[in-house]
Amino acid sequence: MPVKPDLDRLQWFASGNDRRPSPFFVGRDAEIAAVGEVCAMALADARQGRMAPGTTQMFQGAPGAGKSALLAEMGRRWTAAALRAAGVGPALGTPVPVTVEWKDLNDEAETVRKILRALDPELEADSRTTRARGVFAAFGGLGAKFGLKASDTVAPKGLSFTTLAEQLPPHDWPCPVALLVDEIQDAVQAAKPVISSLHQGLHGLPLVPVFAGLGSSREHLRPLGVSRPASGAVRGIGGLSGDEAMQAVGRMLDECRVDRDGDNRPWASWLAERSEGWPQHLHNGMAALAEDLVRTGGVLREVDGDAVAKLEAGRREESYGGRVSDEMGNSRFLVAALLAGLTGADGETPPAADIRLDSGEVIDETERLAAENGSRSVRWRLPPGMDAKAFFEHMVHRGVFHQDEMNGPYRCPIPSLASYLVRNGAGMGNEPRRPERPAGERDGLPEPGPFD
Repeated sequence: MPVKPDLDRLQWFASGNDRRPSPFFVGRDAEIAAVGEVCAMALADARQGRMAPGTTQMFQGAPGAGKSALLAEMGRRWTAAALRAAGVGPALGTPVPVTVEWKDLNDEAETVRKILRALDPELEADSRTTRARGVFAAFGGLGAKFGLKASDTVAPKGLSFTTLAEQLPPHDWPCPVALLVDEIQDAVQAAKPVISSLHQGLHGLPLVPVFAGLGSSREHLRPLGVSRPASGAVRGIGGLSGDEAMQAVGRMLDECRVDRDGDNRPWASWLAERSEGWPQHLHNGMAALAEDLVRTGGVLREVDGDAVAKLEAGRREESYGGRVSDEMGNSRFLVAALLAGLTGADGETPPAADIRLDSGEVIDETERLAAENGSRSVRWRLPPGMDAKAFFEHMVHRGVFHQDEMNGPYRCPIPSLASYLVRNGAGMGNEPRRPERPAGERDGLPEPGPFD
């Protein structure tokens, strides 16, 4: 008997935005395993009273690289494993994930409250069911020792890492805890005491901070107490391989029970190639396919390829527009000329994959272009209050440039984004699309063309 396609799941996926982690996660197994090993070592050290400093783990990458999805997948896998574990899990303890917002790090008591709410089954609505199983059972009643109730929205007085260690000594913990913190590049100076304490392991507890942020995150955390991360603790997150991208498409089709009978078109390879392996592009392409599958009732052979391509292009344009800040938009000619001159990108051709840039080279060229052309238009000038260095750091923050390794060169992590910025003069739409070029350089840029 034929299986009915899950049109509700297809519709749910098609209607979501590309900031939501994809439910069809693939890849990153090595990264997840590496953090799990660090957590296991932290538990072993804590039990022996020798918690070592420097357990902080960090993932950094350009917007859309899948950092949030990676943290979400860690949470999903490890929560399921912790629920299955009757006591001590594999490798000295199953990591229990606790999601903490970067703003919570400004207040140690609030950070500990979030940890307790995630660990103590009595503080969760489903405490009498799944959360009371596995290693979570060992934390039952811990919140009550601090007078913390499920209804509390404010941390009680006296809550700290020190008092937590007094109530549950490190040698009694059944598992390590991975503190998952996204958008860590937004953390402020007020978070330094908590971040530094976690990184140094001053409390002696098996708490492993796992941070995710943009390519500037490591430098951003230096003055916040993470000046010396362990070797291999900072990992760059980039695109998926072609096989992984195709696997993601296959997962969507299988999990949504799509009828593939009689359709031999290589949708998986088409979307993988189209996306350049970039997770956000892949997400948008898969969502476009899901949208047309809803129209066909889940029958793949009836999908309109032209319609899917048009939907994918529209979603990609929208995501690119979201990358353009007010600062970049106001300086759109400067951005376009900078990328065209340094990378060779134009409206149809993205930068070569092997283009590598020194930060000083980018900053110097930004200063030169602004100085020589600023009198022509405000679109050539640096944003108010920013010098060339600050504007470069801003573009790193927006995903235009990315540094894979500390002190290494920069590259354009999303090649087609660079083409978009050049083609559209930074994408704001109402100004001339052909930025003026300084004398002596090639004059003009191609008219807008289709996506490369």
